[in-house]
Amino acid sequence: WNGMGNASGDGSFTLPQFFQVDLASAVTFRTLVYTPRWNGTTNANGDATHIKVWVSDTPFVTAEEGKTSMSGASASSVVSALSDPIIDQDLSYTGVTSQPTFYIDLCSDVTKQYILFVVTASGGDTPNKFASCAEFNLSTETADDVEKYSIAAQMESVISGVTPSDALGFYSKSTIDAANMAISNVASLTLAEMQAASAAFQRNNPVADK
Repeated sequence: WNGMGNASGDGSFTLPQFFQVDLASAVTFRTLVYTPRWNGTTNANGDATHIKVWVSDTPFVTAEEGKTSMSGASASSVVSALSDPIIDQDLSYTGVTSQPTFYIDLCSDVTKQYILFVVTASGGDTPNKFASCAEFNLSTETADDVEKYSIAAQMESVISGVTPSDALGFYSKSTIDAANMAISNVASLTLAEMQAASAAFQRNNPVADK
């Protein structure tokens, strides 16, 4: 999803911009996962630096519908009419050197059918004009658990692609064994421990980021 300044369809070419998700029926979740677009640089145009999220049992008014049901309809007027978002959060790109993923824990289960994801601030060369989203996911697990299992899956994917020549040139048996140990014990490890295992694995394997 890339707003190009008109993500909500109201032609305003300004923030806020949003998309609505219809889950078809009420779904229980605890963690929201947002991955912004990636073009090889950090904090590209449209990468959200502040988001708000609402949930509902009924559809949200769209900007298009608002043209006839609300005075001065725009994405801004649709959002302004809402209160009590379940998420109202800044997203930091400090220190980011590759495509980031944000894991946002609601701290308790939520069961709803409709989700309104709103970008209220964004970065890039032209800040606060564009909005984007490369991936949007929900999980019933805690944010820490979602992130550490994602780390384990990424490490496992790299290891599965190792060839004998890779092993001779870049991978030591002890490094791969250590990574496999972390993957096997992911359920009992903390997020910090998985992050440390991943950092050690990538530090010892120059091809790990390919």
